[in-house]
Formats: sequence, structure tokens, C-alpha cells
Amino acid sequence: IMISEVASLPLTSSDTPLINGIIPIFVLASSEIILSVIIFKTKKIRKIITGHPTIILRNGVSLTDALKKLRYTTDDLIVEMRINGISDFNDISYAILETNGQVSFILKKEASPLNPKELNIKTKEDFLAFPVITKRKINSVSSFVASCVTSDNLIFLDIYFIL
Repeated sequence: IMISEVASLPLTSSDTPLINGIIPIFVLASSEIILSVIIFKTKKIRKIITGHPTIILRNGVSLTDALKKLRYTTDDLIVEMRINGISDFNDISYAILETNGQVSFILKKEASPLNPKELNIKTKEDFLAFPVITKRKINSVSSFVASCVTSDNLIFLDIYFIL
């Protein structure tokens, strides 16, 4: 949004030279790239800028001090619970506010859904979907797909025709 605002100023005003819009855009883009590289390479700076995951609920009880520090309300927590299909605080062992703003829930064992492994049911493996033909051209196997599969386990299950 900031870049579009800066870019629109010289375009809407004939008195403002175009360079007055280009330089701020370049500075904003450059600072974003430099900051991203620094965050990627330095753990201490990453922790300062992005923060760290914080436990906001433990064994069904919200940690009010942590919620206040993060300026996160119980209403926000209830919304996240509904989004994740959780209706009871007592079903949650931990709720963790992640650095990206999402809440991760770790359910108590008695509240977590059963999975095939717990029922000793053998299941088929999931397969990687890959578009073989796009825009009427046959795709070559990309390096991503080549790194995920070998010729021994490459199986074509279904071919879908999509225009």
C-alpha cells in the first residue's frame, strides 16, 4: 500500500517529477530486501524483529499476563478456536500464538481425533500431483518433481482433463 501511494504521487501531479516517486520505491524495496537477508542470516535480529512463539493458554486456562503483553483478547482466542473446530477450552493442552499471528492448538489426548495409525489401519501413501499437460503442451518433469520421486515409485493414478 505504501509503495502504491508513493508511486501515485508523481503520476497524479504534473508538478512532481517522476524521480520523486522512483527513489522512494527503490529505497523501500531495497530496505525490504536487506532486512530480509539480515533476518534470514542472524538469529538474534530475527528474534528481535519477528518475536517468538508465546503460550497463551495452558490446560484450558488462558494466561492473562501473556495475553495482555501481546494485546490479544480472549475474543480473538475464541475466534481462532472456532476456526480450528474447537469448542471447549478444556480440550486444549496448549494454545501458542505463533510469530506469523496464527494460533496453534495442541489438544489433549482424549480430545484429539483418532488417526489410522492409532487404530492400526494401513493406508495408502499420498501421491504428488503434477500437471502433465498445460496449455496444450506436454510438460517435462520439473526439477522439483524429479527431486521428490524416483522412477521406481512414480505411479500415474489418474489423468484429469482440464481446459
